[in-house]
Amino acid sequence: MSVERLSARQWTRLEQELRRGPLAHGWDDEFQGWTLKRVKLLIGRTFHRDARPGGGCPARP
Repeated sequence: MSVERLSARQWTRLEQELRRGPLAHGWDDEFQGWTLKRVKLLIGRTFHRDARPGGGCPARP
């Protein structure tokens, strides 16, 4: 089961920020569009939280 980490209001804001596009958020290669890495960074920058499941640091071997 997945735990919702963003509120409905935060999801709305994230959608608005994504519509603004990567260029508006400092990525100058618009042709690449939104990648998973960029969306994770945007969530972290916008909401000050980790976008990974569990929100913790990954284990290192």
